[in-house]
Amino acid sequence: MMASAIIAIYTSPGKAGTPGPPYYAGTKLFDVDHMYAILATATFACVTPHSAPGLMQPLQDKMQVRKVFTSSFVTTTLAYVSFGITTYLYFGDSVKPLSTLNWSRYPGYQLGAAVPVWAMSIAGFIVVFPVLDILSVYPLCSITLANSMCEGMPLRWHDTLKKKKFKVVFRLLASVPAIVGLY
Repeated sequence: MMASAIIAIYTSPGKAGTPGPPYYAGTKLFDVDHMYAILATATFACVTPHSAPGLMQPLQDKMQVRKVFTSSFVTTTLAYVSFGITTYLYFGDSVKPLSTLNWSRYPGYQLGAAVPVWAMSIAGFIVVFPVLDILSVYPLCSITLANSMCEGMPLRWHDTLKKKKFKVVFRLLASVPAIVGLY
C-alpha cells in the first residue's frame, strides 16, 4: 500500500494541491487539534498481544523477551507512521476511516485514462485485504481464548471430561460471539 501511494504521489495528480510532481494534498501533516484521532489507533496497534505467553515460550533465552517485543513495537510503529504519512500526503483530508478503502478508486498512473489492469488488481487486493486478514486471524484468537477459558476452569472439571472434548466445547463457546455478531 505504501509503495502504491508513493508511486501515485509522483505520477498521478489525484486530489493534489500541487501543480506538478510530487503531487500531495497540500494539507497540514501535523495538527495538534486532531491528535485525539491517532491516540486510539496507536493504543490499539501497540496493545500487548493476547498470545504473548505463547510467543515467549519458544525463546531459549527468556532474557531476550524485552528486546524482541521492543523491536517488534518499534517496527510496527514505524510501519504505521510511514503508511499514515504516505496515505495522508496523497489523499489529504479525504482519507477514509478505513484507509484501505481509499484504494477503491486508485487510478494507477494516469488520471482520465482507462485504469490499467495492474492498478485494478492492486486496488482490489488492498480493499479486500482487511477482510482476508480478519478471517485468517479469527481462528487463532478463538483457540487462544478457548485455551485460556479451559485453563481457568476448576481442575475437577478437567478430570470429568476428556481433555480433547473439553477443549472442543470451549472452542465452540469462544466462537459464538463472532457468529452471533454476524446476525
